[in-house]
Amino acid sequence: MTYRKLSRAITAIALGAAALVAFPTSATAQPRVHEEGFVVECSGAGDGYTASVTLFQNSQFGNEATVVIETAEGTLLGVISDGPFLTDGTIDEVVVPLREENSQEPAGSATVSGSYTVSEEPTRIDPEVINEGEFIHIVDLTLEYAGSTIALDCDNAFAFDLMTLERRIGTPG
Repeated sequence: MTYRKLSRAITAIALGAAALVAFPTSATAQPRVHEEGFVVECSGAGDGYTASVTLFQNSQFGNEATVVIETAEGTLLGVISDGPFLTDGTIDEVVVPLREENSQEPAGSATVSGSYTVSEEPTRIDPEVINEGEFIHIVDLTLEYAGSTIALDCDNAFAFDLMTLERRIGTPG
């Protein structure tokens, strides 16, 4: 091989390596992730029970309903990953099996259902965000357990539609 051919080969390899460093592969690129969904956090008390309910609905990471009921005898916990829960103004009937916190013994089930409306305009909070902050007005939400119906008040409820950059922890922004 002549010196000229060797020089060209080394130049081609160097340029290829520089391109790989300058333009990361798809494995190291930061993909955009689109998420949309709802968050509803509510609580209430009645008939000797105190209850809290969280409904989390996320197009990217799934759905989860969490119910915690405090009774005179102890705490009952229930979580399901199902859904979606909020659909066209209705909070679909969500049946969550409960377990006693300490013994993990089954303790019946709780049913959550109701309705909502979306109000206010979305708020752009960051250049990477499509929108966030449409408030959800919970018109009616109840929890039924052991023959009791508990009206729930919802202080924190909103819809979200986000576009985020996904990157590994420790990588530069």
